[in-house]
Amino acid sequence: MGVQDLIMQIDGLNRSNADLAKANKSLASKLKEAESNLEMERTAAQEARETSTVLERKLIAVQTELDDVRALLEAADRKTCVHIAFVTYFLAYFACVSFSGNSAHR
Repeated sequence: MGVQDLIMQIDGLNRSNADLAKANKSLASKLKEAESNLEMERTAAQEARETSTVLERKLIAVQTELDDVRALLEAADRKTCVHIAFVTYFLAYFACVSFSGNSAHR
């Protein structure tokens, strides 16, 4: 093997080394981008969890308020039914009294 062959091998190895360095640089850049994307995704996931927690608390508060309003509505309905029954009884009583009183005056 001659000097010329060794020079050709060295040139080939240098080209291969340059290609590998270029590929390594490209992979390092892609890795850095992937790490950056991963960090952004982690941040977004954490923000989504925090938002979910806040929304769950708000949902519980709204459900509690809805239950309270339903209870008040049911109480108002019961009270209204009692009032209607009382007024109906009162009107019926006075209708009977008036009716009885009118027949007595004739």
